[in-house]
Amino acid sequence: MKFRILIGVIVTCILLWSGYWFYGKHIHQSKIENLSFRLQSADKFLDYDNIHTTGFPNRFDTTIKQPTFIDPHFPLSWKAEFLQILSLSYQPYRLIVVWPQQQTIHIGNERIEVNAEGLRASLSLRQSDKMDFDNVIVESDSIQLSGSNGWNHRFSKLLLAMRHKEPLEHQNAIEIAARAVHLPAASGNLAPPSINNWPQLLLNNLTNLNLAISLGFSGSFTGQECAAGSIELQQIDIAESVLKWKRGQLMVNGQLNIADGKPSGTLTLDAGKRGFANLFGNFDTPTHFLPFSAQAIQSAAFFLDTFTDGQIRVQIKEGKLIYKGIAISDIPELRICQST
Repeated sequence: MKFRILIGVIVTCILLWSGYWFYGKHIHQSKIENLSFRLQSADKFLDYDNIHTTGFPNRFDTTIKQPTFIDPHFPLSWKAEFLQILSLSYQPYRLIVVWPQQQTIHIGNERIEVNAEGLRASLSLRQSDKMDFDNVIVESDSIQLSGSNGWNHRFSKLLLAMRHKEPLEHQNAIEIAARAVHLPAASGNLAPPSINNWPQLLLNNLTNLNLAISLGFSGSFTGQECAAGSIELQQIDIAESVLKWKRGQLMVNGQLNIADGKPSGTLTLDAGKRGFANLFGNFDTPTHFLPFSAQAIQSAAFFLDTFTDGQIRVQIKEGKLIYKGIAISDIPELRICQST
């Protein structure tokens, strides 16, 4: 009798757990399908061949075959052979996302081939249907980017962390940190020609990058709201960002307000003891991103080093980078979760 009861309990537990697993499988796949429908309502597209979940009884291993994301307004597209979303069945809101080694991105007419080794992310989601996260950590052993116009670059030991800003009531803000990122010297150009020249030259030959910033949005930041374009970036707080080249480094901090993609605010730039003149020595052609002759740029850099101790405050206003009332360079629009 006791043996029969025990067998009955075991069978009941197996049936209950099996039901839970198949229900969880349905929930996982339906979230992806719901995201696709939500994107379509915002004139964006997430397409795929099929979604398949395995791992019974203790895992949800979901594979999306041939995923493609298209934002025709940016314009931007991304595609890969697969995307994997993994979790334990008893911790379904703690996810591991795994990307394939080969991916393709289109930005405008530029085709970018991505060769990513060990690109993965860990996410801690809240129990909601909006892909709302507590924190995200993205890491990769290396990423090789190759553009159709002949530029390429390799990122080594990439680490990116995001979380909602504390206290938890501040759901409109997220904190982002990128630390100990090593960027070996570029072969060709880092940024495609469609991007303004000055970010391209600033990033070329960059050896280390250390970021600590906070992004403020117009509404509660969730994955679905961002992907659908329902919220927009309104503020950037730069606690301290350090960019290092072979010859010198630049520390940046300040706050920018964003209105319709246009940033405005004040930043402090600190070139340290080695100064701005030494810093500009990293760039073979600084005239590509500053509308002045090389001699004028070097003269200005020596002037700054002499009278500012390597630290200056610049303004960003009406699409311009301004110092002492002089427009130095154009500033591109900054849009996250918003195409136009």
